[in-house]
Amino acid sequence: MVKIIEKLDIEYLNTGKDGHKLDLYYQDNDENNENRPLFVYVHGGFWVDRDKKGYAGLGYYFAEEMNVATAIVNYRLSSKDINKPEVLYPNHNEDLVQSLIWLIENNKDEKTGKPIYSNKKIVLMGHSVGGHMITLVGLEWEKYIDQLKLDTCKKSYKQSLIGFIGVQGLYNLKGFYEDFPNYKPNITLGFGTDDPNKWYDTISVKEIVNNNNNNNNNNNNNNNNNNNNNNNNNSNNNNIDYTTTQSWMIVHSPDDPWVNNRQAIDCVNHLKDKLSFKNVILEQDLNDAHFEVIDNLGDKQQPSADKFRQIIKNFFSNYIFNK
Repeated sequence: MVKIIEKLDIEYLNTGKDGHKLDLYYQDNDENNENRPLFVYVHGGFWVDRDKKGYAGLGYYFAEEMNVATAIVNYRLSSKDINKPEVLYPNHNEDLVQSLIWLIENNKDEKTGKPIYSNKKIVLMGHSVGGHMITLVGLEWEKYIDQLKLDTCKKSYKQSLIGFIGVQGLYNLKGFYEDFPNYKPNITLGFGTDDPNKWYDTISVKEIVNNNNNNNNNNNNNNNNNNNNNNNNNSNNNNIDYTTTQSWMIVHSPDDPWVNNRQAIDCVNHLKDKLSFKNVILEQDLNDAHFEVIDNLGDKQQPSADKFRQIIKNFFSNYIFNK
């Protein structure tokens, strides 16, 4: 029987806040760990709800069944009280960026000193607003490094992010408001404004930075405190075309009464037609409602999730494992 190592409540920022913690799951073996992908899950909940603790099943399932290391990350949540706007967009995305930086720079098993996973094979999966988050972080990584005032060499970490899976995601917030006007207060809590013109989403992105030309002291990699196994500091690779290196799968279950397939279709069309990504897949042949599509995914006793599990396995087989 495969033994799964779990590391819970890892602080990726030393703030003491639950929103700055993650859980990590991986198989206890030393076989080819440097080629093992890292799968990072970002929960939904309209930026105000849910927690990584509810997704341990996902961590165990993917670690056991696919031998991928799985990180379940928290981020700071916005207040449900509009009068207490302490955490607002883009804070949630900035937290996700910080968690990914920690995972890249701390990729080492304490006992063996070896890497736990490949820093070249990181896949993000986001559900609902988590889909909104992973797409923006994947498309505009460099912007967040600047906003956080981090060392510019960390812009090269974008090379690590090779796969993205959006599940029942929100990618066109104005369109979502048009189709479901009752959700306007929920979006307002995340952005601190009820003006749709001030909301930002996937289809707001007009271009991506394909040339990873970080020539502001990018070669000073000794300042990163990264392990030697961090294979992301190839700062001389100044001609990376992310439209070919990043693969996208946008997933939508027709059984979802809360998010319609307009969101998925708009996202796919934007990635392909406006941003010119080559590997973009739309998957709608799956079952379960909005939260059930994720909640059942890590429970092998739930046959309704079998199609979705196979869809994810196929994505890894076609786009991730052999990279």
